[in-house]
Amino acid sequence: TKFTFNKPEKKNFLIYDQIGSDLIRKYLPDSNYNIFSARLEKINLYCLFLSFIKYNFFSFKLMRNYTLTYIDLTRPNLIISLIDNDSFLWNVKNFFPKIKVVLIQNGIRAFRKENYKDKHFGEIIRKKNDKYIVDYIFVFNKYFEKKYKLFFDCKTKIIGSFRNNAFNYKK
Repeated sequence: TKFTFNKPEKKNFLIYDQIGSDLIRKYLPDSNYNIFSARLEKINLYCLFLSFIKYNFFSFKLMRNYTLTYIDLTRPNLIISLIDNDSFLWNVKNFFPKIKVVLIQNGIRAFRKENYKDKHFGEIIRKKNDKYIVDYIFVFNKYFEKKYKLFFDCKTKIIGSFRNNAFNYKK
């Protein structure tokens, strides 16, 4: 884990998670984005300290508080992520209703009660009556579009695999 000490800069875009950020960066204006390390590869100590003050040092929701503080400090207009199965992102609109949230489907999802290997989608099944709010979800195909719409209040766009679409191939 690396540590930074400076207050994070305000940028228009926030890429949530290092994983896949190299693919997303290709589509964003140069240096107008921050990358949030959701797996704590990089910890901003200024933000961490502020989250202790703002949300109570003894809170058991340290990661959530740290993430909320980071978003508040960077004030992005849009959060984008390839981590579509991170339940924190499903709830960002509850804290920051004006920030646009875009999720990109990153893998095959099984929307069955029997499949609890994908912990977060197991949570969706259990909370089926609640709809999470995100602005857009880019999905693989019509099947997944229909499934995501059962659990999310969002606009969808079928794009296939974002990761596979990043590669050029010759016919």
